[in-house]
Amino acid sequence: ASQKSAPQLQREAAVVVALGGGFQAYFKQRRDGSIFDDQMPVMAEVAEFCRARQTLCHRAEPVPQIALLLSTGGHYRRINGLFNRDLARVSGTLQALLEGQHSVEVVGEHMLAGRMAEYPLIVVPEWEYLDPPFRADLLGYARAGGSLLLIGPQTAAMFLADLGVSPEGNPSTELSHLRHADVSAPLKGPAQRVKPAEGSQVLGGLQPTASVQTDPAPAATVARLGKGRIAATWFCLGQAYAGARNEAVRRFMRDLARELFPEPMVEVRGSTDVDVCVARKDGRLLVNLVNSSGPHQSEPIVDSIAPVGPLEVVIRMATQPARVSLEPGNRPLPFEHRDGQIRLTVPKVDIHDVILVEPPPQR
Repeated sequence: ASQKSAPQLQREAAVVVALGGGFQAYFKQRRDGSIFDDQMPVMAEVAEFCRARQTLCHRAEPVPQIALLLSTGGHYRRINGLFNRDLARVSGTLQALLEGQHSVEVVGEHMLAGRMAEYPLIVVPEWEYLDPPFRADLLGYARAGGSLLLIGPQTAAMFLADLGVSPEGNPSTELSHLRHADVSAPLKGPAQRVKPAEGSQVLGGLQPTASVQTDPAPAATVARLGKGRIAATWFCLGQAYAGARNEAVRRFMRDLARELFPEPMVEVRGSTDVDVCVARKDGRLLVNLVNSSGPHQSEPIVDSIAPVGPLEVVIRMATQPARVSLEPGNRPLPFEHRDGQIRLTVPKVDIHDVILVEPPPQR
């Protein structure tokens, strides 16, 4: 049987390492308990890759940017089997955000309790149920200045009184095309036609397949709520993106997230095939860049991974850093710092590189 290559396993490790975690590989055994010797050289390469990043990344703390809710209450109401875990609705939204180069943490209710305000944007993917006290906490977060994004009509239905829209009819599969900027995409799952109230923003349009003449319905609306904002997509974005990753949905999600969260700590441009994870350790800022290119959704075995880049990076930091380097390897990165922003170029990322920003010395 074919086995995964060292670069493929290194990328699997990189995703974990970038989040501050430890990586463990499982070795299959023969009936007598012995291992397969030909796996050892490959695992030695993977181990070397992880060790080179251990001091730098292990136990680093993610910088709160975008929180994506993996709801305990919603999950237990949906599952109907012992180990049933259909997470396409969550993973579709996660992929659309990651492929727009947003730094995202997947969090449960218990991880948000008492610290919602640390996150500039909280995204609730396609959950049909949330515990009422938690729902009230989310509304309180938005009223106090946060940005809350609800994905899909069933999620939005739990917050209808605060969204500044009037629903027209029930959700249906008739609105089956997303139009945004100059691109369009077929959609999966039900969508809801709504009429936005005065003062609500509209992003994108939902078009019925049968009639091009019909006015498109809003694909997303954004309304003020207290000091913050509350937004909803009126189609099942997670399901649509999990089924077919297309440019229209990705660009729509990127623009909607940017509208709600205009000044992320880090912006990366140059490739959609790079995951960004912003973290801190020992007072230093780590910008993890993981190369996600290649057909890994469809090919179980990947022998090589083509590098991505060059990448243009903006890091928002008020003070001039002492030093910026590309790690591992302590490679100095030229940068300029002006108007509270570090600007630099990363020539290429093979699998996983970290931009390490050293703060100025304390006076």
